[in-house]
Amino acid sequence: MSQEPTQVEEQKPPFPPSEVNAKKALIAIGIGVLISFIPAPEGLTPQSMRYLGIFIFMIVGMLTSIAQTWAVTTFAAFVCIILKMAPLNTLFSEFSGTTIWMLLAVVGFAGCMQESGLMKRIALLVLKFFPPNFVGQVLALLSACTVVNPIIPSSTAKLAMMSPLTGTVIQEAGLKPHSKGAKGLWFVMWVTVYLGAATFLTGSNITLILLAMLPIEVSSHFTWMNWFLAGIPWGIPLLVLTALYVIFFLRPEEKTSMTKETMQNQFKALGPMSPAEQFCLIVLVITVGMWITNDVHGIHSSVVSWLALFAMYCRGLFSTRDVVAKFPWALVMMFGPMMGVVALLKPMGIIDWVAALLPADLIRSMIPNAFVFVLILSIVSCLLRFVIDQLSMIPIILAIFGPIATILGINYWVILFVMWANAHTWPLPHHGVMIMQSFAMMGGDLLELEDVTYLTWVYSAITCISCLIAVPFWSMLGLL
Repeated sequence: MSQEPTQVEEQKPPFPPSEVNAKKALIAIGIGVLISFIPAPEGLTPQSMRYLGIFIFMIVGMLTSIAQTWAVTTFAAFVCIILKMAPLNTLFSEFSGTTIWMLLAVVGFAGCMQESGLMKRIALLVLKFFPPNFVGQVLALLSACTVVNPIIPSSTAKLAMMSPLTGTVIQEAGLKPHSKGAKGLWFVMWVTVYLGAATFLTGSNITLILLAMLPIEVSSHFTWMNWFLAGIPWGIPLLVLTALYVIFFLRPEEKTSMTKETMQNQFKALGPMSPAEQFCLIVLVITVGMWITNDVHGIHSSVVSWLALFAMYCRGLFSTRDVVAKFPWALVMMFGPMMGVVALLKPMGIIDWVAALLPADLIRSMIPNAFVFVLILSIVSCLLRFVIDQLSMIPIILAIFGPIATILGINYWVILFVMWANAHTWPLPHHGVMIMQSFAMMGGDLLELEDVTYLTWVYSAITCISCLIAVPFWSMLGLL
């Protein structure tokens, strides 16, 4: 008589794994509590010190990843509410503001545009008009990426579209894997579509977040067109210097074998425009036109974006399922509370207190003009990248350079823009996650992270020079 084996039930843990690192969380909370109990120096109040403890906790929590960033910033905001530093409608006021709603609408709208196939058609249409030599390929990629930049706010989506096209150009041109030419074409695409997106308000999710981080008296000035006018003095030198570097220093030794028919054949393979593409093209032209002419008709860009999304919804190109799948809820949940907490720096007296501590005359003598300020900010942002991620850098840079900018009369937009432009480097291996994803989407083993690590210093030099070139133009716009 055989005995049936007994199945031992797997013992389930009493709780599922937590995203909170308890040890790191206790350390971050301990630091915050310790700071909050320090006697308030002259110029601050006990409430100011409690706020400073929460602010430092938030920074430490973001830097050490005690939990998901949205949880850290939201927790910090609710502690501020509990301690009566500001009411809930103040700490979470960004959710009733224009920036977050514009972010949601633009992301949803851009997703519809990409899924329709229109953006790939536009990119290929641009590519096919350039000569098949290496210079033509550089200019073609630069132009195609620039065209799609203001239309798709998701850098990941743009990389998903432009990386395969770049890989096709590299392979069709007969460029060897890991060669100078392959690195050069990728570098043009990467700088234009991923880094140069800051030129446009709708070029990246983060540019919209940067807008929301500005004081209301500053952010209210920046329409889509005003942001473009402020960003283009940096964007043009960035693209020109990048193209020149690639053409002169990364030109392939071998002759490229690509023909003009290559891109034309890819374009023909798309076939005629579908009804969805035609509809998206009409909505796109109207939407971009209304963004540009915001000062004429007075309809805010966020309203224009939602009208475009409603048009997509009515035609069945956007659905309730997309609200969950496409909207960047984690990003919104992270930045909404963080913007509320950071906005208390001035009401709590921290900015004015730090500015009062700084020797104004010494600051003005050490930083005699805007060129020096921008250069110092560029270098500090680049160096901080070694130890801090770009998102955590936003409140830190504001806390450090905000008081200095107050003394020098420099607009906060310049602080955030220069910081963001110089913080997008990849000096360490873990900074290259998006780059490796881009390589995977290019197809084949064309490049590895080690091939392009040194290009981070090329980009740092180019973007720093571009920021310095932009200084006179920013001065004319009243930003400096």
